[in-house]
Amino acid sequence: MKLAYKEAKDQKRGIHSELCKHTNPVPPNPDCTIKGNIDNATGTHLYHLTTCRHYNQIVLDEDIGEQFFCTEKEAQEAGFTLAPDCLR
Repeated sequence: MKLAYKEAKDQKRGIHSELCKHTNPVPPNPDCTIKGNIDNATGTHLYHLTTCRHYNQIVLDEDIGEQFFCTEKEAQEAGFTLAPDCLR
């Protein structure tokens, strides 16, 4: 059973397909580009600004609570902290 689940997930089939999972959405507002990302391994909630080093590599999965924010304050109030790769 675990092997079938892993295979479906790896090949993006069934519940892991784009039909069921909304990943890498477009910001609902062009001014709201801060990405709120949740680390699968640790559950850490991090936000990434457009100036962050890995911003373009961050893929959001709305099904697990990842989302776009308009301001850093909004991200922080939702429990996200600035990603360590974001230099100021």
